[in-house]
Amino acid sequence: MISTNQSGYYRTGFKFICCRKINIKNFLLNNLKEENRYYKYDFTLDNCTTRLRDILKKQHDSTFTKTAVMPAGTTFRNAIHIYLNNNKQYWSKLGIDILLGSPMDKEMTTEQQEFLPDNLMNSLDSSKQRMIVSTQNLYTINNNNNTKAFFTPFVIFSLLLFAVIGLGFVKNNFVQTSLNGFYGLFYFVLGTLGIVLIFMWSCTDHAMCKNNYNLLWAIPIHIIAAFFINSKKTWVKKYLTLNIILQALLLVSWFFLPQQMNNALLPIVLLSIYISYKKGFAADLPASGR
Repeated sequence: MISTNQSGYYRTGFKFICCRKINIKNFLLNNLKEENRYYKYDFTLDNCTTRLRDILKKQHDSTFTKTAVMPAGTTFRNAIHIYLNNNKQYWSKLGIDILLGSPMDKEMTTEQQEFLPDNLMNSLDSSKQRMIVSTQNLYTINNNNNTKAFFTPFVIFSLLLFAVIGLGFVKNNFVQTSLNGFYGLFYFVLGTLGIVLIFMWSCTDHAMCKNNYNLLWAIPIHIIAAFFINSKKTWVKKYLTLNIILQALLLVSWFFLPQQMNNALLPIVLLSIYISYKKGFAADLPASGR
């Protein structure tokens, strides 16, 4: 088995009696046939690692999957976060947290922990019948950069929030016109993202994309409201008022939702509130310029 982590790539050798080696070889050859080689991929429940686990279970005592390799109560999202944080992949972490919904926050069983290659290898190595006989380092990743990343999503979005609020006080017609365009673009992006999340939830078979609480801030109908964000119509003000209320409730319940939200999105929620207030309640304030 070839596995990888933040330090490099490894090849693992397994211990099997002759007949089981033959059975595994025959299974793999059969799996290469055109009618068998394709399957419906699932990010956590049916991926390349779980397929290997299932093959080994069929050819070996299934008790090897009884060894937990992560603390009790660990969720799928927790496991992914450990990998991404170790590799400082904060933007990938944000994308995964946005796309994958509350099913990712379910506690994993011992067997489900093995959806990650390293977890499967550790489980096999710590089982009663130790199946790993050798581990060969194929390639070492030289990661000497121990400095903490600065331009994380939280920092970038926070700077955006402060910049928009700060520019809101600039009494210049060009600046204010540019901000009005940004407000519409911001809502359009949120609405587009919401439509993508709805599509992944309802139009695909990816179970982990369902019940996504990110739709509380990435509201699909924003894509329509974006074209009226600078309008003074009564219904626009009511819509923006409802958005303020919804986003405020989201902030209050942020750490209590069934889905773990990515804290980098907090500035985005605050920016949504600010824009709704700016256009819904402060739109009549003079913004004279020279």
